[in-house]
Amino acid sequence: MTRKQFKTALWVIGIVFLIMILVLSWLTWQAVAETEDWNFLDIDYTGKEGVINAYGALLSAILSFLAILFIFLDLLNQRRIDGLNEERQKNRLNSERLDLIEVLDIFLGALANDIESFGDRCRIFADKEKENYFAINRIAILPNTYPKLILGLDRTIVYNALKETGGLIEWKKIYVDLYRITDYYENSYDELTRKHQIHLDKKYTLSKQLADDLDVFLDMAVDLRNEVYRIEKKRGANPNTNSYFIFLDHIKNVAEDIVKRRKEAGGDPADEDYVDPSNFNVWDKELYQPAFKEILRLLNTSPDPRFNLESLMVKLQSLIRGVEMLEIDSKAYASHISTYSKNYYSSESKYFLRLQEMKGEFEKVIQN
Repeated sequence: MTRKQFKTALWVIGIVFLIMILVLSWLTWQAVAETEDWNFLDIDYTGKEGVINAYGALLSAILSFLAILFIFLDLLNQRRIDGLNEERQKNRLNSERLDLIEVLDIFLGALANDIESFGDRCRIFADKEKENYFAINRIAILPNTYPKLILGLDRTIVYNALKETGGLIEWKKIYVDLYRITDYYENSYDELTRKHQIHLDKKYTLSKQLADDLDVFLDMAVDLRNEVYRIEKKRGANPNTNSYFIFLDHIKNVAEDIVKRRKEAGGDPADEDYVDPSNFNVWDKELYQPAFKEILRLLNTSPDPRFNLESLMVKLQSLIRGVEMLEIDSKAYASHISTYSKNYYSSESKYFLRLQEMKGEFEKVIQN
């Protein structure tokens, strides 16, 4: 019962009560008037039992009616109180549901921002990985907060909140898409992070192996250079005229030059944009590839069984294959990340666009 309806009922009951009082007063006056020359509190009703009985019966009926009227009034009042409580409860639930939709709207906006931000970081990583495949490039991994917050909400409460939007939105479709897309981004982010760590571990292992193999190769080249020098000196020849010594000495000089450049370049390897001037790409272009070609030329034009260039060539082949593998794996992974981020972590992605649509629907409910 509304406040207006209760007031109307109260006025009606009040008027009826007043009429009953007036009728009761009139009847009382009529009963008193049956006695001639009566005085206040000294009324003689002798011989008027019929009038008194009739008056008593009528008075009893009127009082009974008034009692029923008051009971009815109490029932109306109780109904009004129940209605007010029900209205307050309904308003409270509507307020809580609206608050929940506002929270979902905030979460979706934050999730959309995180998606774009992560996509930007992925694309920056992919560009660096393609250009500087020899470096340990990383995607900045931040906490994946908002999918967990959305999925952590009570689904029954979310369902009821969307259901009570009064037909303003396609709440069933939104309910399904909300959890489908949010669940995808939670699992996708975790899976992408896991695979990124696998890539980094694999790349680190291969880089470490290449570094170890480079040390072994340089030691082998220096040992072989020293052996050529010793043998040539022993037989009274000038080592600087020996093609093998010239080649091996050149390897030593190139290696020293590359290392020197790294020391002179300075810079902090921890910096995000740092490029090592002595990276594997430099070693491959300036030393591995030219040295491999020169070994093949020496073995074909002036083979000398005293010097084991074959073992040096085997180690060089291993280094060249390792650098090729590093480049192929890094560029393939960078290409995958670039495509994946464009499809799912960009403002063009169908999931991102759907999140924006749902956010717009929530804002329509909030503003209504």
